[in-house]
Amino acid sequence: MPQPPISVDGRVIEALPDGMFRVELENGQKVLAHVADRLATHFQRVLPGERVTVELAETDRSRGRIRKIQR
Repeated sequence: MPQPPISVDGRVIEALPDGMFRVELENGQKVLAHVADRLATHFQRVLPGERVTVELAETDRSRGRIRKIQR
């Protein structure tokens, strides 16, 4: 049975090509994240320095999905 995803807060530290971002989580861990479909369809721009909520992948905790921008 699949586990519910883990959502954590972090800060975007670097914008990478192809819609990928390096995010530093509150605990100091750095993950590679992409923008969720909901944000991409509404043309939400993510800039370095912004606070975001990241949903971590079940299988690989070093990758995730940006679910919400905290402005």
